[in-house]
Amino acid sequence: MFERFSPSARQVLVVAQEEARMLGHKTVGTEHVLLGLLRGDGGTAAQALESIGLVTDRVRERIVELVGQGKHTTHGQVPWNPRTRRLFDIALREAMSMGNDEVGTEHIALAISSDGEGTTAEILSLLGPGVVREAVMSAMDNPPPDQVAAPPVEVPEAVSVRLGEDVRALLRRAGGLALADEAPEVAVDHLRRALDP
Repeated sequence: MFERFSPSARQVLVVAQEEARMLGHKTVGTEHVLLGLLRGDGGTAAQALESIGLVTDRVRERIVELVGQGKHTTHGQVPWNPRTRRLFDIALREAMSMGNDEVGTEHIALAISSDGEGTTAEILSLLGPGVVREAVMSAMDNPPPDQVAAPPVEVPEAVSVRLGEDVRALLRRAGGLALADEAPEVAVDHLRRALDP
């Protein structure tokens, strides 16, 4: 599965393993992946998370408050817990829904933003609903200068109308709701819910 992850996304996973090991935890949870994103190399996800006030040391402290400091010593690979494995599937779906063949750090961050349970959800809930997703989507629209933009999606010639930013934001919110519902596609109900924040 990780062959579809970009080098930066794979680095996030390596750092998540390190964080779980440092904290003495038996498995790698989404909270460790969040720390991996924050310790990223200034990419899109790190930029988005920092823009909303998430700081590595404070997030790590909050994880210890919520989960505790483990006493487990692991040498080598720390296993992924089931929620984290689901997170990877959601990140892949996020990437594919945006026309990307590769999972980037931004797709992992979007997947984390859709997880409504667990330690990471509790940490992110303090920011308010949808804040992480909006920050990531905004950072994707304005990537760091050293990031190469993805090629534009081809649009059939029959389409002669461009979607406005507000409509694109609505579609992104509806897409996030569909992902959160684990729906195979965006339905009218998702659009209605996206209209009513």
